Amino acid sequence: MRESNFSYLLEFIRTKLYIPTTSIDATFYEYVASRSGNSLEDVEKLFKFCYQIHLRNEITDEELVKLNKMIEKFKKTIQYGK
Repeated sequence: MRESNFSYLLEFIRTKLYIPTTSIDATFYEYVASRSGNSLEDVEKLFKFCYQIHLRNEITDEELVKLNKMIEKFKKTIQYGK
Protein backbone atom coordinates (compact mmCIF):
# COMPACT_ATOMS: atom_id res chain seq x y z
CA MET A 1 0.00 0.00 0.00
CA ARG A 2 2.66 2.53 0.99
CA GLU A 3 4.72 1.67 -2.09
CA SER A 4 1.81 2.52 -4.33
CA ASN A 5 1.38 5.90 -2.60
CA PHE A 6 5.01 6.76 -3.21
CA SER A 7 4.89 5.47 -6.80
CA TYR A 8 1.74 7.50 -7.35
CA LEU A 9 3.46 10.63 -6.03
CA LEU A 10 6.45 10.12 -8.34
CA GLU A 11 4.17 9.48 -11.32
CA PHE A 12 2.24 12.65 -10.49
CA ILE A 13 5.49 14.65 -10.42
CA ARG A 14 6.59 13.18 -13.76
CA THR A 15 3.29 13.77 -15.56
CA LYS A 16 2.04 17.01 -14.01
CA LEU A 17 5.28 18.85 -13.30
CA TYR A 18 7.35 17.27 -16.09
CA ILE A 19 10.24 16.56 -13.75
CA PRO A 20 12.20 13.31 -14.13
CA THR A 21 12.28 11.22 -10.97
CA THR A 22 15.35 9.13 -11.74
CA SER A 23 17.56 11.13 -9.37
CA ILE A 24 15.94 12.35 -6.17
CA ASP A 25 18.39 14.78 -4.64
CA ALA A 26 18.65 18.43 -3.57
CA THR A 27 18.29 19.66 -7.16
CA PHE A 28 15.17 17.52 -7.61
CA TYR A 29 13.64 19.01 -4.44
CA GLU A 30 14.36 22.53 -5.70
CA TYR A 31 12.70 21.81 -9.06
CA VAL A 32 9.67 20.25 -7.42
CA ALA A 33 9.30 23.17 -5.00
CA SER A 34 9.70 25.71 -7.77
CA ARG A 35 7.24 24.08 -10.16
CA SER A 36 4.67 23.00 -7.61
CA GLY A 37 4.34 26.17 -5.54
CA ASN A 38 5.19 24.20 -2.40
CA SER A 39 8.03 25.37 -0.18
CA LEU A 40 11.36 23.59 -0.37
CA GLU A 41 10.91 22.70 3.31
CA ASP A 42 7.51 21.07 2.66
CA VAL A 43 8.87 19.09 -0.31
CA GLU A 44 11.82 17.85 1.74
CA LYS A 45 9.51 16.88 4.64
CA LEU A 46 7.22 14.95 2.30
CA PHE A 47 10.04 12.97 0.74
CA LYS A 48 11.80 12.39 4.07
CA PHE A 49 8.59 10.91 5.46
CA CYS A 50 8.13 8.78 2.33
CA TYR A 51 11.65 7.39 2.73
CA GLN A 52 11.18 6.68 6.42
CA ILE A 53 8.07 4.66 5.65
CA HIS A 54 9.64 2.96 2.65
CA LEU A 55 12.52 1.60 4.73
CA ARG A 56 10.26 -0.09 7.27
CA ASN A 57 8.46 -3.39 6.97
CA GLU A 58 5.26 -2.18 8.57
CA ILE A 59 3.33 1.07 8.66
CA THR A 60 0.61 2.08 11.06
CA ASP A 61 -2.80 3.29 9.96
CA GLU A 62 -1.94 6.69 11.44
CA GLU A 63 1.23 6.93 9.36
CA LEU A 64 -0.65 5.96 6.22
CA VAL A 65 -3.25 8.64 6.90
CA LYS A 66 -0.48 11.19 7.53
CA LEU A 67 1.24 10.25 4.27
CA ASN A 68 -2.01 10.55 2.32
CA LYS A 69 -2.73 13.96 3.87
CA MET A 70 0.77 15.19 3.02
CA ILE A 71 0.41 14.05 -0.59
CA GLU A 72 -3.04 15.62 -0.92
CA LYS A 73 -1.77 18.91 0.53
CA PHE A 74 1.12 18.83 -1.94
CA LYS A 75 -1.27 18.26 -4.85
CA LYS A 76 -3.76 20.92 -3.71
CA THR A 77 -1.02 23.54 -3.66
CA ILE A 78 -0.31 22.76 -7.30
CA GLN A 79 -3.98 23.03 -8.24
CA TYR A 80 -5.14 25.93 -6.10
CA GLY A 81 -2.07 27.68 -4.68
CA LYS A 82 -1.34 27.95 -0.98
